[in-house]
Amino acid sequence: MGVHLVLDKLLYKLNKENTKKALNRLNSIDAEVLYNILIKNCWKYGIQNKLLLKDKFGFEVELIGRLEKVFIKFQKSNKVVVYEYEDFYRKCEIINMDRAYYISTGTFANDIYEVNHTRPLSSSIQLINGVKFLKTQVSSKIFHSNEFNIYNIHFFKYLPY
Repeated sequence: MGVHLVLDKLLYKLNKENTKKALNRLNSIDAEVLYNILIKNCWKYGIQNKLLLKDKFGFEVELIGRLEKVFIKFQKSNKVVVYEYEDFYRKCEIINMDRAYYISTGTFANDIYEVNHTRPLSSSIQLINGVKFLKTQVSSKIFHSNEFNIYNIHFFKYLPY
């Protein structure tokens, strides 16, 4: 089990009530709204984007910067299972990306972490669970309060160079 996964679990246990509230708020935000936030972040930095899939549960988008290509899959689900990860991995191979992020508002099955580390593209693929995503979005002060909302969300960390 990776250090980041242990830290995510520790953060969740220490702040279980606030974390649950923030995750519930994140899940209540429509995937279309989250996609629009990502696209606005891209416009701000002149990053091209190519929408591959969008539905009420999430989206898949290819981002093309000056130096690299990034593939992002955002999924609203309680748990990502192995076949969903396998589909994501195949798309990463086809797209020939430099980095890829599988962001879920829930968790990943433990098997996925093990499989991801054994694959050739594993150094380029990051699995971002709901708690880890929230940690990148807000300061600890906001995260531990009831102030988490749509205006705290951004995708800057995931944009290509």
